Amino acid sequence: MTLGVLRDLMDEVPEYCRLREKLTGAARTLTVETPARAAAFTLGALRRDMDAPILVVAPRPEDARRLHEQLVAWCGDDTGLLHFAESEILPFERLDSDMETVHQRLRVLSGIDERDGDRKVMVVASVGALMQRTIGRDAAEAGSHTLRRGEEVELGELLDLWRRLGYRFESAVYAPGVVSRRGGIIDVFPVAAEMPVRIELWGNEVDSIRQFDPATQRSGEVVESVRVTPAHEILPAMTPYGELERLAARVDVGNCTPSVQSRIREELELLMEGQEVEEQGFYAGFFNSGGLADYFTEGAARAGSNAVLVAYKPDEIADAAWEIQERENQLRETKEGRGELPHNFPSSHLSWSEVEVQFERFGKRLDLTVGSEVVSPLDGTGADIDGQDE
Repeated sequence: MTLGVLRDLMDEVPEYCRLREKLTGAARTLTVETPARAAAFTLGALRRDMDAPILVVAPRPEDARRLHEQLVAWCGDDTGLLHFAESEILPFERLDSDMETVHQRLRVLSGIDERDGDRKVMVVASVGALMQRTIGRDAAEAGSHTLRRGEEVELGELLDLWRRLGYRFESAVYAPGVVSRRGGIIDVFPVAAEMPVRIELWGNEVDSIRQFDPATQRSGEVVESVRVTPAHEILPAMTPYGELERLAARVDVGNCTPSVQSRIREELELLMEGQEVEEQGFYAGFFNSGGLADYFTEGAARAGSNAVLVAYKPDEIADAAWEIQERENQLRETKEGRGELPHNFPSSHLSWSEVEVQFERFGKRLDLTVGSEVVSPLDGTGADIDGQDE
């Protein structure tokens, strides 16, 4: 049975109707206890009924994945129901996240910004995914642009912009984040797109835009436009020099071994020149200032103050967040003691207190606790709703 079949039945459940009424009323904070089996169903119904973007936070990655899968089962696999993945890279590790995870995160960020009146956005993420810094909303917006048929472009400037946005230049386009050029024909696979496109220029004018199959390279459907968004979360060439200079000035390498001091100084110089370095995920804290929650609460003219935060198992969220922060503190202390990490080195993660501040910017908050009782979501029992004005 799907959510569509149960649409009318939900309107007959007093507890759900009361929850919906409170969320659309004056109360800013609500607490609901629901059976485990009813959690995804309740969230799916709220997504249908709420005219607001919704961020659902779960304690751990497996909780977020499972909840998203259950939501897809109820709601169908549409473009507005998104899962924001968590990278497995620990803070201060000289490793890079796999590009599949990076692109998945970027697609979600793009999906939040591209919502419209007919497309209701709900994002499910673990608290760890929220604590991992990502490309700031301003930087993402500055790098996102749409090319339209008939538009005039300066090819050199366009290709340079794509390079600075993290796109790789190859002989053929076969995966997201790749660009190829053959004379006046440019192939690009935008990270947030389902298919790559082939852009043909007539002089400086965009003469045609066609989707194509990356496996066969055969051109297909003609489209009027293509939107290109950043291909990486870390963009040295798009970060203001002054901000990098400020953060670099605070770094104290005095505790590091001579080889580490030399390497960090050299890499920082390259990054401040807009160049890339190996294992640049180590420097994520220099480039990424915000997190996922900012995409819901910044830019009030579009997002509004009505964004809804759902804390799924709120007590476990706090416990998981403190575990992440304690692990980061231990890693920092250990690496500083070994001379592998300078003092005052920016972290790739937000602190739990910073995330809590982000939470306060949401227009509504629903704490969804899960009870042990297993009942049907339609039997009118097991739901305890409490709301308060703030």
